Amino acid sequence: MTLSRRRFLSVSGALAFAPSLAQGAGYTRWEGKALGAMCEITLRAPPAKAQPALEAALATLREVEAQFNLYDPGSSLSHLTKAGQLLHPSAIFAGMMGIADRMHRVTQGRFDPSIQPLWQALAQGTDVAAARAHVGWDRVRWSRDEIRLDAGQALSFNGIGQGYATDLVSQ
Repeated sequence: MTLSRRRFLSVSGALAFAPSLAQGAGYTRWEGKALGAMCEITLRAPPAKAQPALEAALATLREVEAQFNLYDPGSSLSHLTKAGQLLHPSAIFAGMMGIADRMHRVTQGRFDPSIQPLWQALAQGTDVAAARAHVGWDRVRWSRDEIRLDAGQALSFNGIGQGYATDLVSQ
């Protein structure tokens, strides 16, 4: 058997951690899919503390998915796209809007969550020029009480959603 450098490092790393894991050093680990990607949460704490923290983290992930999943017709983002309006957005949604707005300003408009119509046109091979006419964060009107899109607009938080979820879970 040929032992490549990568294989050696993988085996060595696994052996380095195996004794503490095998001895039950208080690790609680979850692996699964969230926000369209494989992820894991590893907590090092006594099970009595780790389990409630893990349950809270998973509940937060479920809430983020319920807010921003583009493929779930019941998500708040899907509702906003379909109706063009979202009344009384959740604190999580309002927080994302604030972050997106700051990122838009800091990048001088290079970051623009209203890019979804253009992304869809490119993915589906439809009229890119027509889709580009619907892009423009400056036309999104939002407050803590309401979010409104112009006709044809749609948002996507794929560029920052996973980081936002990680921050919320870490809290």
